[in-house]
Amino acid sequence: MATEDADDAGDDHITILGFGSLLSEKSSRTTFPTLKNFRLGRVLDHRRTFAHPASIFFQRNIANLETLEISSLSVEYKEGCSMVCSVFEVPNEGLSAADAPGDTFIPSQKFLEREEEFEITRVRYEELATSSTSGKQEIKEG
Repeated sequence: MATEDADDAGDDHITILGFGSLLSEKSSRTTFPTLKNFRLGRVLDHRRTFAHPASIFFQRNIANLETLEISSLSVEYKEGCSMVCSVFEVPNEGLSAADAPGDTFIPSQKFLEREEEFEITRVRYEELATSSTSGKQEIKEG
């Protein structure tokens, strides 16, 4: 999961970018039930990769050591690459460290513990075009 500037979302909300299960609004709402403004975007200069074993896979007996099916979806920096993501705002209730200077986003210890598998960081993103006739978001390459 990645976060973007809190300024974009207002002082009491932060913007979350989802790249795995958070691509689904339904799944996002299980983690963030009060999310607002769910939409699609594109993360710039990053790509998806299966790069780390997830402890939750072992806790829930999803991992298969015999076949080495233990990897979880990650994102890594790769200049020139991009990937579709979800974009939404959530109340900044314990997600940002209270002592973060100015408009700097520093993840709270609670947020880091909940997302222990991931590095929480700011990334550049762009929102995808929305069709005015259908109201649906379209992925436009280019």
